[in-house]
Amino acid sequence: MSELQVIEADLTWVDGRFRPGIKITVGANGRIEAVGSSHAAVRLPLKDRAILPGMINAHSHAFQRGLRGQGERFLDGAGSFWTWR
Repeated sequence: MSELQVIEADLTWVDGRFRPGIKITVGANGRIEAVGSSHAAVRLPLKDRAILPGMINAHSHAFQRGLRGQGERFLDGAGSFWTWR
């Protein structure tokens, strides 16, 4: 993208509800620069669409690095990781 792009869907989720007439200005770097009801010309109309904010996936398995090997301590002949699992 080499210039600003203004997007407008039929409905946009803002302040806890869907609202019509909301324009989203996206910069040349792909980042949202403004959200609101501006007078800018819409370059990308999204007819019969709604826009929601993106959801961040904060899910992580980093804690498992600390647990690595902790569940694999068995008395001799008492099992293995696979029987523990």
